[in-house]
Amino acid sequence: MTEYGTAGIDRDAFTNWDSLTTPVKPNPYPKMPLLNAWQRGIRNITVLPYSGYIAQRRSATHLVVSENTMKDRAQFLKALG
Repeated sequence: MTEYGTAGIDRDAFTNWDSLTTPVKPNPYPKMPLLNAWQRGIRNITVLPYSGYIAQRRSATHLVVSENTMKDRAQFLKALG
């Protein structure tokens, strides 16, 4: 934003999106499912502002989930499945 200015930027939407890119501390998810997903090849998890449960493998290393899926522990663990 600083390189090109803020004209045309929805600051509230940007702030909300930016907060999703910050690691969650403390990690509410057990390490074992994340480790298992990593061992199966997942290297990137992208969280998009979709509603409902969405978990889609985009490639062998990339998982896309909705914001709702990421925030719900059971759904996130299912997505890692």
